[in-house]
Amino acid sequence: MQISRSRLVAGSLAILLLVPLQTGFAQHQDPFTPGEMLTYDVMWTVFRAGEVTASVRAHSEGRRDVYEVTATARSAGFVSMLFDVNDVFRAISNPQTLCSESIVKSVSEGRRHKDTMIVFDPVRKLALLNERNLNEPQAPPKRDQFDIPPCVEDVVTAFYYLRRHL
Repeated sequence: MQISRSRLVAGSLAILLLVPLQTGFAQHQDPFTPGEMLTYDVMWTVFRAGEVTASVRAHSEGRRDVYEVTATARSAGFVSMLFDVNDVFRAISNPQTLCSESIVKSVSEGRRHKDTMIVFDPVRKLALLNERNLNEPQAPPKRDQFDIPPCVEDVVTAFYYLRRHL
């Protein structure tokens, strides 16, 4: 298992929900391997505000191989007293193309608590959303669908796509 540690400035990361990509990538040597775990300190000025981790593993789902990336974001120290963050993301992608197949997000940020699942259907060119507001357990889940190109990246696997192509 490889471990690296870097610093990020809080608020400096742009969050993309979907990034359209082209398919048909040539054979390549990935700059990451299954089993890798990355850990980043999140800094707010000179204070440690939290930590972000990301790990990738390869496994089989049925007859196909997939990458599963798990990312967590947690606030730390006095920042947790101001705004507690405890987010978990689990993204599934195709190991050859890094096209996203699904992402499950469990978001706990201050008073906001949501569970979200997005399934990407490249055949129908749709993203299917199912989201539950955990603050309103009796409310029905939000369901929606969005048009997508044949290959998209979610916020988690986009990081690995960029690492592969930069």
